[in-house]
Order: sequence, then C-alpha cells, then structure tokens
Amino acid sequence: LTDENAAGAMYAFDMDSRRSELYWQPDDPRTMPYRFPDDEWCLLCTRRGMESRTQVFVRRHEDAELRLLIDGEGQWWPVAVRGRELICGTDEDAPRGRVVAVDLLDGARRELVAERSDQTLLAFDATRTGYLAHWMVDAQSFVELLDLDGVPGDALPIGDGVSIAGLATHEHSDDVFLATSTFTDRGQRAHAVVDGATLVDWHTTRPDGQLSVPSRTRRIRVTSSDGAEVPAFVIEPDGPTDGPRPTLMWGYGGFNIPVMPDHKPIF
Repeated sequence: LTDENAAGAMYAFDMDSRRSELYWQPDDPRTMPYRFPDDEWCLLCTRRGMESRTQVFVRRHEDAELRLLIDGEGQWWPVAVRGRELICGTDEDAPRGRVVAVDLLDGARRELVAERSDQTLLAFDATRTGYLAHWMVDAQSFVELLDLDGVPGDALPIGDGVSIAGLATHEHSDDVFLATSTFTDRGQRAHAVVDGATLVDWHTTRPDGQLSVPSRTRRIRVTSSDGAEVPAFVIEPDGPTDGPRPTLMWGYGGFNIPVMPDHKPIF
C-alpha cells in the first residue's frame, strides 16, 4: 500500500523484474484500506470515512485481479484463513458481534459463533488448534477458548473486575500472551498454552514496580433519572465502611464505549 492519494493505492511488485503494477485504487478518496496478510491469499478490507460498512476484496497471489467477496452492511474484520474459508468477526445482523466463515471461492457463509444475548464480542483471534474469544460481560473481560468448529471450552482464569490490556496470538502457534488491568493496579502478564478449546498451561507474573493500594472493588447497579439501570464499580479502601465519605465519581457514555476496569494512577 502507498499513500499516493488520501486513501492509498495497492501495487504488485515483481522482485525479479523490479517492475510494479497497480491493481487497486479506490474511486472515493475517503476509502480507507487495510490489508490482511496471508501466504496464499491477498485480502483487502475497505471502509469509507466513518461508515461502518465494510467491503472485503480477495485474490490469490497468482491471480490478476481483486474480486469483491463481502459487500457488508456492517463491520467485518478478518481473523484467519482456514482451508478455503475466511474466518471473520462481524456486527452485521448481530449488534453484539458474531463470527462467520466465508467461502473464498463462492462466497457461501456459515455461522461459526453466534451472537450472545448477554455478552459483547470485543475480539476474536486464531490459534493453531482453535480460537480465542474476548467477550465483554457486564463491563468486564471474559476470555474463552474455542475449538476449530467454534465450540467453546475452557475460560482463561484472569479473575473478576479485570479488563484485557493486551492480547497476542498467532494462527500457527498454541501460545497466547496477554496483559490485564484492574482499577487498583496494573494487573498481570500471562502466558497460556492451549490445545483447541483446552487450557494446557497457565503462567502469570506481575510487572516490576507494581503498586497496589489496599482496597476492594464491588459491583453495584443504580437507576438513572430516566429509569435505566446503570452498572457501576465501587472501589473503596479496606476496612470499615460505615458512614459517608468523600467519593470521586467518573463515567463515560459516548460512542458506545464502555468504562472497563483500567488502572488510572491519577485517581
């Protein structure tokens, strides 16, 4: 990809002849491209401006032209190529997210992981023998393993009141690396070894210089002025809690972005 225009352009570069050939350039300069790497397929995802609608173009590396595989009405994000299928996460027809396998040759679709009524899909990643799903459950992270058929298995033991600060997997490896965060400390770093939907090994460590204030976190629900139920976290010092005390309140409610457990030293 190059930035010859606002959106960029894509060229094929022949290493032997050292000649390049343009094979994708958008008509609309607001189109933003993202290339998903794969050994056999070239996959290009595009969105126009701030629109959620995603188009996914594909071609084998030896083919001459890109062709449109997905003309989505919502967001689509590639996860991995498995056989002749492209595994994608999407919020199309599923506001909380689901995972779909799309045939790279004929475009046929099958649902791999269905939308859940009480969980929101934040990320979906591939391992060598399965997948890893990061869900938001009641404004907290929940991470589970799935086999190649999308059947869920073990959950990673990250604890309660925790959010995922970083997560790394690879489709050719069964190692998973992640970092967590809580309201009261910088969390932990973890290494998992997985086998499909089964957790084989789990090791954690805490960053050097970790500072944690003696405290406890509890979950409450309050009713807003319009009658809506709003979940909240209360972080308080260890010890007796009788009587009123000064309280710092913080929240955010824009752009469909939740406030999840996150260490903020300024507080």
